[in-house]
Amino acid sequence: MKKNSINKFLQSLDKELSCLSNSERNNYIKEFTDHLFSLIEDKKAQGLSEKEAIESSLNEFPDPKVIAHDYIRSNETKLTYLPTDGMDFKFRYKSALIVMGLVELVLLLTDRGLNLYLGAVGLVMLIFGNIMVVKHRNWNKDNIKQLFWVNIGTWTCLPLGLFFFFRRDDIDNFTIGYIFVLILLIVTQHFVTQKILKNKNPKITFFS
Repeated sequence: MKKNSINKFLQSLDKELSCLSNSERNNYIKEFTDHLFSLIEDKKAQGLSEKEAIESSLNEFPDPKVIAHDYIRSNETKLTYLPTDGMDFKFRYKSALIVMGLVELVLLLTDRGLNLYLGAVGLVMLIFGNIMVVKHRNWNKDNIKQLFWVNIGTWTCLPLGLFFFFRRDDIDNFTIGYIFVLILLIVTQHFVTQKILKNKNPKITFFS
């Protein structure tokens, strides 16, 4: 419980400093953490219990939003910020891989034999695209915009897949199973994209 209050405070501070580059944010968080624990140890040496020392130390600091705001204001000229509007072509390639993987799986329905090798390639593209998007750092507004396009591309695959499916004259249990798996992948991709959007959106919030 005692450590939780410290972690919560530091996490809030980290979030408020999210407009800074990773290295600058991490350096400041480390310096602040060292200062905080040094203050806690001083208060424990004065006779306070650990719980009292933590509460007293945290109460000496203003809200994390105020700390972050003051730090950014006082170091405005030397800080490096995450980009806000610039095109991030690397991220665009990563996000495009997701849609390309789904399109590859949809286009298999135009073939007579449903080439499982090409299906595996599409599935790998889909999985690796999601992994690279999740692991992407230094998020900006262009990244968020691209994820909205990923969602549009994802749902476009649904009517396209159904169109190709119902045009087939050789529908059997295998193709029926395939279209159900494809629909499941599309719905799952939608929820994955929404989850990423929800998690990453706060990271591009900037002080006015």
